[in-house]
Amino acid sequence: MGKNNFFPGPDHGRGRSRNGVTPVIEGVFLMTKDRIIPYEELDDYCECCLEPLSYDATYDSAYCAGCNEWREETCTDPKCQFCTDRPKRPFDRG
Repeated sequence: MGKNNFFPGPDHGRGRSRNGVTPVIEGVFLMTKDRIIPYEELDDYCECCLEPLSYDATYDSAYCAGCNEWREETCTDPKCQFCTDRPKRPFDRG
């Protein structure tokens, strides 16, 4: 994975103002792939490719379509209605 840069919001970066207007956006962000992701939303993105995660209600699990990998482990309950028949990869539904 490439280098990721976290940037503090204007409050820590001594927010520069333009024409006397202080920037409204505050917080910590990840800037990557021409997009800015707020720190609080990083759990909604793939940890490998940083694309937004998808959700499969059939298996009650998040996955990355780009990587074709589940981003949640299966549970240990052998009778779980979601995990028992879950394929190894999201698009391997034979």
